[in-house]
Amino acid sequence: MNNMSKAFNSLIVTSRSKPIITMLEEIRTYIMRRWAKNRLKISTYEGSIYPKILAKFKEEAKNSRH
Repeated sequence: MNNMSKAFNSLIVTSRSKPIITMLEEIRTYIMRRWAKNRLKISTYEGSIYPKILAKFKEEAKNSRH
């Protein structure tokens, strides 16, 4: 959880010195752009299991042998 908050704080460092409405608007536009980019990436994916989930599944399967 700490890494998530540090990453978010580093993204909004320039916005934090602005008035509250401007800061919130910049955060909102950042999040909307990120969601749109992710939606576009996932809409073009053809597989049945997403790559990150598949990698975690393979790692757990490998570890379960021991």
